[in-house]
Amino acid sequence: MMVGPMLMPIAVRAGLPIIGVAMTMNLFGHGIALSGDFIIQGAPKLTSSAAGVTVGQILHASIPLVITTGVLATVIGYWRLRRDMKRGAVEVPKKLEFKQEKEVSTAARISAVLVPVVLLATIVTTIAMGLKGGDATAFIGGVSFLLFIVIAFLEHKQHAHKAAMRYVQDGFTFSMKIFAPVIPIAGFFFMGSPDVAPQILGKGAPGYLFDLGRALAAHVPLSMVTVAIIVVLVGIIAGLDGSGFSGLVLVGTLAQALGTPIGANIAVLAALGQMGSVWSGGGTLVPWGVLDVAGVTGVDPEHLTRRNFIPVVVGLAGATVVAILMM
Repeated sequence: MMVGPMLMPIAVRAGLPIIGVAMTMNLFGHGIALSGDFIIQGAPKLTSSAAGVTVGQILHASIPLVITTGVLATVIGYWRLRRDMKRGAVEVPKKLEFKQEKEVSTAARISAVLVPVVLLATIVTTIAMGLKGGDATAFIGGVSFLLFIVIAFLEHKQHAHKAAMRYVQDGFTFSMKIFAPVIPIAGFFFMGSPDVAPQILGKGAPGYLFDLGRALAAHVPLSMVTVAIIVVLVGIIAGLDGSGFSGLVLVGTLAQALGTPIGANIAVLAALGQMGSVWSGGGTLVPWGVLDVAGVTGVDPEHLTRRNFIPVVVGLAGATVVAILMM
């Protein structure tokens, strides 16, 4: 979300429609980067602990799956976008309405160098110190906030405190405007989670989305092919609540339960389920999962998920084939 507003004018000037910018942010950010989660390693940690394998095994198994899904999704998404642009179904704006200053301030020039250097140093430090999960998230968030304060002082000097508070207020207002629809929509899907459903429906309430996945697994004959298809489908179903991480424990447990009797590679099977859950709920296939990208780019979230659907589904199908060959 930090990168989008900065690169959107460049992308549009190069001839990429706004919907193409949103798709790129989705497929690369919420898809490729989040499904592998090679730096922070929050997703593979949850998956590995449920599947009974190590985080390293999940990371190793997920590399070809991330590459397959990512390549297929981005190539097909790009091809379909180019096709629709030629047909006139997608309009390419001639320019974006951005308020530009006549002269670039010294603070802006310093920030243009400072921000990428600091963020690159943050990535290097995160890897060097072995920060993972919540520690890595807190570190990146803290560095970003410090950058925000430093740049506010560079630009506004003695009035920095007032400007900073105004930007914080604008940010909270914008986030509430964008994410408010998530609350009533996601509430229905959270009733499908066994962890959240009792809080909504009362003690002992079942999680129907997870029950659906278990029922599917219980009534299909087991083989390498069917188990792989079941795990990725259950991952996709579990991701429908809009959180790509909520279904990771389920797919990890399911991979171990179904893969062990047939001698499948549990790590590969669990990594495949992770692909389905994160690509589905992480922010590519459900409208309430793409609201942040839709808000930044100004596109309709339902239209964005429709554009993502075929590329992502084909990518996950390709990853399923690769997983079967790896098992």
